[in-house]
Amino acid sequence: VKVILDSLTEDDFYRILTEPQANLVFQQIKLLETEGVSVEFQDEAIREMARIAALANSSVENIGARRLHAIMEKIVEEISYYAPEFVDDFRAGKPTAGLKAKYEIKTVEGQERPVIVINKNIVKEKVGSLLEESNFDRFIL
Repeated sequence: VKVILDSLTEDDFYRILTEPQANLVFQQIKLLETEGVSVEFQDEAIREMARIAALANSSVENIGARRLHAIMEKIVEEISYYAPEFVDDFRAGKPTAGLKAKYEIKTVEGQERPVIVINKNIVKEKVGSLLEESNFDRFIL
């Protein structure tokens, strides 16, 4: 029996990122919380990730939803790398290590950890240029 499947669409990728109980966005939020950082993904950022994943899959090897892992990793790698310094500086009331210029940082009253906001501009900054250059090598698993 031979079955031909349709490629995932942008809407499919969005649903994958938002609908499952333990979706990839939720997993990254929880993972970064172990480093002392809260992350908030705006809906526009999630939609941009879905758009980029669909475009990348249609332009190079179609690896399906695995593409989302590569995109997510690229988006959070800097936050993950600088998290210990960032949290220490935040708690000491110092200017934050390298992240403040690129990310919106929110403070929530009564919460000791900073909240880093991931918006559409951050997604474009982290992975959008790769689409413009048609350089998808970094996204192939």
